Amino acid sequence: PFVTRKERDMLKLGEHADWFLLGADGCATIPFKGRACGLLTLLGPDAPTLRVRVDGGDWRALALLDRWCFYWRDAVVLLCEGLADTTHTVE
Repeated sequence: PFVTRKERDMLKLGEHADWFLLGADGCATIPFKGRACGLLTLLGPDAPTLRVRVDGGDWRALALLDRWCFYWRDAVVLLCEGLADTTHTVE
């Protein structure tokens, strides 16, 4: 369902970091501490709709296709926000 790659992380001045490459029907579980969680991704003409849930709650659809998706671009997408500042899990 996903592949882990170790590549240079430009957000950390070139340090190596693990990256997840999800395919169709792929799933990742991400534990985090804080009030929000997002991801850095590419948006474009075939941008998918993600299914997201936080802390085992209800699944919700997050459409990544927007009015600017006629070309490819980097984007930060918030998966959840407005949470208590504790430990959470997003799927």
